[in-house]
Amino acid sequence: MNMYDKLRAKLIGDKYQVPKAPFNLTLSERRQVVALLSSLCVPDEYSSNVSRCVILDDGRVSGMKSHDCHIFMQDLLLPTFRGVLDEKVLEPLVKLSNYSRSCVLKP
Repeated sequence: MNMYDKLRAKLIGDKYQVPKAPFNLTLSERRQVVALLSSLCVPDEYSSNVSRCVILDDGRVSGMKSHDCHIFMQDLLLPTFRGVLDEKVLEPLVKLSNYSRSCVLKP
């Protein structure tokens, strides 16, 4: 199947265990990300209050409106995950952010 050896399931005891992907975040890393989002201050009419969408205990973000998701993809993706994710994972996110920023209609 041409799988990478480090992503292949390993036999531990009598069960197979699949290693975590490099983009999976631990609970402490997720809490670090949502803590940054909960303390975020943006100018009026730029986006809504993203801190209301953050659940600190679970490390989740839910209930964002579509405009807030676009702002997150365009401007907040890189600063949010810098220092948390590996550079090999962060690089495609930077390209995705740049692409979504270039798709915005310009007058």
